[in-house]
Amino acid sequence: MTPLCLTWTACISVTCGFRGRDFLLSHGAGRLVDRPGELLTLMRGERELELDRLRDPADPRFKTAMSHYAASFPPHEQRQAGSQAAIMAEDAYHFYLLREGREDVGALLCWQSGEFIYVEHFFIYPDCRGKGYGARALTALGELGKVVILEIDPPVDEVARRREGFYLRQGFHPNPYPHVHPPYHRGNEGHTLVILSSSRPIGQGEYDRFNQYLQSRVMAGALD
Repeated sequence: MTPLCLTWTACISVTCGFRGRDFLLSHGAGRLVDRPGELLTLMRGERELELDRLRDPADPRFKTAMSHYAASFPPHEQRQAGSQAAIMAEDAYHFYLLREGREDVGALLCWQSGEFIYVEHFFIYPDCRGKGYGARALTALGELGKVVILEIDPPVDEVARRREGFYLRQGFHPNPYPHVHPPYHRGNEGHTLVILSSSRPIGQGEYDRFNQYLQSRVMAGALD
């Protein structure tokens, strides 16, 4: 594959083609990329958006992210602090800071099973909204190679319709299954949400396995 030259001095080649890394480097590639999203980022002149996994709740960046978390979701959609800190040690739980260069621009908190990725919480920091970070984060997550599942409010008002429109533009599909997310707090009822999935709608069996995972794994210990 011929390297893609974006400038006279910087040539880029993709490793997912028919040529190996050694061949590409020997034929003038100045930069190798492994993922389509990384290539698009470079072509647009953007820095790569990293999914930087945070594991330690004592990290100062965790406190910053959780302050934005508290401001981004209504109380009934938030975990208690103790529950949030406890799941950081779970192998399946990924607290991703969205990082561009040296700056954190948001967070994507998800669970990864063998079959799918479930996005439990996703937010962009206020000063960074409207700059395409949300779309880029979802692209990076999709490149992990699994169906991404998330929940949104039913599109019954303007805010909910705009949120739905954003995800539809990113290639997500609504699913018809009646769905109630379990409550995070005693005394609250579960809330009705719409299931969206990346690339394609999911089948009934896939939904049933996701819902069982949500009930038995994600929400285990979450109720205060």
